[in-house]
Amino acid sequence: MIVPDGDNRSSGSRLGNWYATDRVLDGDPFYINVVGTPPATLPSAPIFHLP
Repeated sequence: MIVPDGDNRSSGSRLGNWYATDRVLDGDPFYINVVGTPPATLPSAPIFHLP
């Protein structure tokens, strides 16, 4: 799936604003609170580790 240019720019801008507003720096730990019931089966997905 290809992300349309406008959507890609918009999401990048919003992410940059979040980093700036909440002062998230490279290497800072953070968490994402996931709310809801997970599906009965989860698709397998690759796990990437950044250097």
